[in-house]
Amino acid sequence: MNQKYWDDLTAEGRELTRVAEGEARDLKVPLHLEDRAAVRKLADTYRSSVRDARYRDPNRPEHRLQDVVDAYRWMYPHASQCVGPRGVMRFASGSDRT
Repeated sequence: MNQKYWDDLTAEGRELTRVAEGEARDLKVPLHLEDRAAVRKLADTYRSSVRDARYRDPNRPEHRLQDVVDAYRWMYPHASQCVGPRGVMRFASGSDRT
């Protein structure tokens, strides 16, 4: 497993949840295969919308977490606009930067 990538995804997930829900929390990879398949479908929809065609191996733990983060981005587009990769805040167009 790529620990740096995992840590970056964890930070990104915390920041996404903070923006979307008001409280930072860790995103978790679902345990059941059916749930992972549903998450992967949402993640693929998000990646398609942003034209990200990179392959993610569903057998790699960090790619499973990437699926969760991308699915979350799809379900919470406002948070996705405000949070960049690795949890770096960016300002959505028209937002107040003060």
